[in-house]
Amino acid sequence: MHFETPHELIVWGERIADELGEQAGFIGAMAVGSCVNFELDWFSDLDMFAFSDGALGAAERLDACCRRLGGRRDEDAESVHFPLDTPGYLFEHHYIEPGILTIAEVDDLVAKVLSAQARDEGRIFALRNGKVLFDKTGEVSTLQERLRSLSVPGAYLKWFASISLDCPMKLLIHAVERRDYPYAAHWLVQFYYDCVRIIFARNKSFFPGMKRTLLRTLPELAHVPAGFCHFWTETFSTGIGNWDAVVERCREFASELKGLSGVRPPRASL
Repeated sequence: MHFETPHELIVWGERIADELGEQAGFIGAMAVGSCVNFELDWFSDLDMFAFSDGALGAAERLDACCRRLGGRRDEDAESVHFPLDTPGYLFEHHYIEPGILTIAEVDDLVAKVLSAQARDEGRIFALRNGKVLFDKTGEVSTLQERLRSLSVPGAYLKWFASISLDCPMKLLIHAVERRDYPYAAHWLVQFYYDCVRIIFARNKSFFPGMKRTLLRTLPELAHVPAGFCHFWTETFSTGIGNWDAVVERCREFASELKGLSGVRPPRASL
């Protein structure tokens, strides 16, 4: 099995960017994710964004560009890659996931996140740490500088430490009460990522995204509850043998992360 290097993957991103840079309608491109940060594993790809000027047909032009360069569309994202990722293109054995953004879309997302009206699913973190591949107007580099200057507001942290954390916790408990374990597993994962968002927000950092690098990054941060990383590594790698114990441990993490000294989320009879 071939193992890509960051250089190999970024070269393909640069080829796509060179093609797009010659076309009207695209103002820039950026490579983001684990490849840029040199944190590859066997499932790594290259995530990249092409910035359009808002003109119609950008998706079709991006698709045509990738196909001209020999890319084969992989609709299920499962043929050689991690199955939770979005559809992308196979270039020989290299997997590239290009998406399209506008500056206005990013600005809208930032405004909603800073006012605690929307979650950051990792896009702010990715763009502020990405590698600019081309920038016709200077707008992409200016956007990146603006994102790098942002700090996580207290309102965002408070939102996740209250309502956002309560919802998956309650739905997890209710699913276990009904013995609906597939549904419980869904909310267990959601609860985990909401916990992670709180930990990153307390470290004044935006959420880095729902990928495998989280368990490598989390132990290096402050504000991580004792046993948090070990618990989730064991839970996801070995499965769940005792749902009651999992729910109880989640309550403990929720209590600590919300800072409710001695006050616990309501106990359900399991």
